[in-house]
Amino acid sequence: MTPWRKRPVRRGGYSLVELLVAATFLTIGLVGSLMVHTAARGLRRTAVETREATVALGNVMEEMRALTRAQVLAQFPDGAAIPVDDTALRNLVLIPDFRGFAIGDQTLEIELTATWTAFNRRARSFSFESAL
Repeated sequence: MTPWRKRPVRRGGYSLVELLVAATFLTIGLVGSLMVHTAARGLRRTAVETREATVALGNVMEEMRALTRAQVLAQFPDGAAIPVDDTALRNLVLIPDFRGFAIGDQTLEIELTATWTAFNRRARSFSFESAL
């Protein structure tokens, strides 16, 4: 009979290298998810600002459509800024442009441009076009 040998007992657990690798992967994952969350917040804020500017543009455009051409030209001079105070946007200004309009024309083409300062302090703008 062979003598009974005691096998070396290996204790359970993880080595220090395995723990460091796991911590590195966890840190990379957390930083990545934080960056995605931050980008999503910025995109949401941009969408909210764009919606508010769109509503303001739509309101002024509807107001213009309710008027005659003479009233539009009198109340909204070409290129003159129309300040809008009822939104949360900073420095929102609407600028009408009556392109190619001459007295006697049948249609009045309007381009209404909104400009404002975004949350990240960058200037933003976009336009609506319509014809009266």
